[in-house]
Amino acid sequence: SPASGSRHTHPVQAMQQVGSRNASNLITASSDGRLCRWSTAMLSAPQESIDLKYESSKSRRELAVMSLSFTDGDTNTLYVGAEDGAVCQVHIHGQKSGITEMFEGHEGPVTGVHMHPTTDTQFSLTQSDAMKSLALSASFDWSVKLWDVKQHRHPILSFDCYEDYVCDAKWHPLHPATFAAVDCEGHVDLWNLCESVEAPAMRTENPGQRRLAMSHCD
Repeated sequence: SPASGSRHTHPVQAMQQVGSRNASNLITASSDGRLCRWSTAMLSAPQESIDLKYESSKSRRELAVMSLSFTDGDTNTLYVGAEDGAVCQVHIHGQKSGITEMFEGHEGPVTGVHMHPTTDTQFSLTQSDAMKSLALSASFDWSVKLWDVKQHRHPILSFDCYEDYVCDAKWHPLHPATFAAVDCEGHVDLWNLCESVEAPAMRTENPGQRRLAMSHCD
């Protein structure tokens, strides 16, 4: 977009399209700590921007965002992973826009965050709501962590079998206990939490030894 006071000033690290087919927005986040909302019909300038700062009685922190993910079906609440290892809840609209919760557990940049998808109709409303609060995060601290963002501010599980930076982690779009993770050694790991939380159910290797990231696929 052209230069403007509300656009990003650093490289965009993460984005996600939210909304309906007829009314959608593109949400982008950057290492400058800025979150922007764009209309997909007009990408010349953002419709809205928020500078993400976390303020407490002890400190004020500006977040260099590296990853983001929205709660399934929500266009207001999202979770971001930061360069300093924090995972934060962010509200775009409302009286408390900006960072509303902070979760700490990583010791390196958070390269991936993914909220649990709840597309399977075999679950009750209560079960679906419970799964909506589950999040995965991947980090340069050689770990993947599982969070229950409604119940705890610290991870409920940590997958620490990696020997290199973890680049990304994504839930399976249909199987609720399955996710995949990729690391900088070129491994692609498939985890099934119904079988084990100690080791992946399957590991494949990328012969090119290239860094990997994953996109959602049905």
